[in-house]
Amino acid sequence: MPTLWEAVVRRLGAEAVGPYGGHAVPGGSGITVHGDLGNVSAFRSDLLLRCPGRNGTPSTLLPVDAKYKRYERHGVSAADVHQLLARRTLQVRGLHGMLGVIHVLGIGTCVTPAQATAWVGSVLR
Repeated sequence: MPTLWEAVVRRLGAEAVGPYGGHAVPGGSGITVHGDLGNVSAFRSDLLLRCPGRNGTPSTLLPVDAKYKRYERHGVSAADVHQLLARRTLQVRGLHGMLGVIHVLGIGTCVTPAQATAWVGSVLR
């Protein structure tokens, strides 16, 4: 199931940035995240999206990390609910320094793909 979920997330991301001239970057990326709460962590994103810059500004890189849980084995924890509802600001760094600032948002699995891509697109505007 995780492989299927990651494929869904990759397609959703590519469809969400397509109308803005964006595309998926092959291979994803290893990034270091400095959170708004002072913690530092590193992870390899499941998907990296590139959107072109406007009026001469650099392009925007959007790392996407698919989350999934096997709820038949583990209940929904307070941390799970917080992660889905929290909108947090993060600084993202790569091998060559600062990549940018991102906003974390959750997408519910109960919405249609069209609703999910519209939600992601509204954040990109």
